[in-house]
Amino acid sequence: MKDRLDRDKVCRLRDSIWKSMLGLYKKGEHPCLPMELELENNANNEGFTEQSVLFGNIAAYTEGKAAVSKAHLKLAMAELDLVSPTRLDKEIAATMRYLGYCTHCYKVDGRVQPRFWALESVKNDDATRREWTRLPKVVAPPSRSW
Repeated sequence: MKDRLDRDKVCRLRDSIWKSMLGLYKKGEHPCLPMELELENNANNEGFTEQSVLFGNIAAYTEGKAAVSKAHLKLAMAELDLVSPTRLDKEIAATMRYLGYCTHCYKVDGRVQPRFWALESVKNDDATRREWTRLPKVVAPPSRSW
């Protein structure tokens, strides 16, 4: 960068800058990039999206699966110890939503069954529900407390 921004000057002139921009906005001018620059900017920024450190592991764990037990997934990711236990649920949820899964629970004989992550396209499929009921129960290791 050739010229540096004089931050002190910007702070001193902040109110007049704001007043000028507000006046231009009220006259109908909007401080937006032209559409071609907006598209170019979006293309440049596309590769810089934030991704969870668990993303690759979750993607591999869920590959080819229409539904995944929330408890099984949490246990598998907790064993990797890549994220603090306090952030684990949020990281898993954000990644699963990004991959196209949603949370789902259902009733069998009037009893609510464990929650699952299911692909949006199959979450109401009866065959998938029957498959979920055959998954083994999760037993957390004694060293972890959830």
